Amino acid sequence: MADRTVRERRIEDVDSVVAGLDPGSSPHGRRLRAGIETLRGRLRLAHGRCEQVDERRWADYRAALDTGVGELDVELGRVAEHHDVEEVDERVYPHLARLELEAWRLRIGEVEESMSVDLVTYAHRELVVEGPVRREDVERILDAIRVSVPFVETSPAPR
Repeated sequence: MADRTVRERRIEDVDSVVAGLDPGSSPHGRRLRAGIETLRGRLRLAHGRCEQVDERRWADYRAALDTGVGELDVELGRVAEHHDVEEVDERVYPHLARLELEAWRLRIGEVEESMSVDLVTYAHRELVVEGPVRREDVERILDAIRVSVPFVETSPAPR
């Protein structure tokens, strides 16, 4: 069996962290699981060049990822008994978006594309405003980031 590449190890590590999120028996469990799976896919895309990130930056990112996933896990516990779909989305979406945004911030730091850097800064500002997050605005910005950064296949090599 061939050694896994740095990229494969890092992507699998992040996958396992995100896969550990569990919405439990929430009435919205299926919807929340779908959101978590979407996040995993988006992180894979953002981590397409993670092997280019030095160990120190990757360790800092992983520590922030662990913190963000922990906060999301707490929020999933809080919304477990909520029945209002809109309220659940309002509380969970900012966590999902921040996790994706931090992955893009790491990726863009390596690519250094000014338009992408500006988009990340704008999205971050939208996510930290007082009051409800304007999901449509953040998604438009994240969509622009996703297409502005060069794509690299992120599927692990077949074994």
